[in-house]
Amino acid sequence: MELMLGVADGSELRLDQLARHLGQALGFDLKREGSGQEMYAGGSDLWRVWLTFDSAELEPYKSHPYSLEVGFIGRPAFDQVESLYERMAALGRYRVMLVVDYKCLRSTRTPREEY
Repeated sequence: MELMLGVADGSELRLDQLARHLGQALGFDLKREGSGQEMYAGGSDLWRVWLTFDSAELEPYKSHPYSLEVGFIGRPAFDQVESLYERMAALGRYRVMLVVDYKCLRSTRTPREEY
């Protein structure tokens, strides 16, 4: 499961800034991991998340260059990810897509059919 994110006004946000915003929404810190590609990760008893940035020339990646991969400990809890989607969308600062098995289930900006 993945949330694809972009800044609503099209500007770029540093990955560490987004990691702080997401950490506040998730209720746990995302910390920098690894020595290669910049990545932030964190987790709780329910799930583990990994945040990366990957700009691309094709949509929807061009307008949603940040990826929050979500993995569950135990059984999946889709409602938790959907709640995070709604909280991030409600801020009005982000473009957000909820993607499961490479299918867009919800999007604040991109029509699902275009993904």
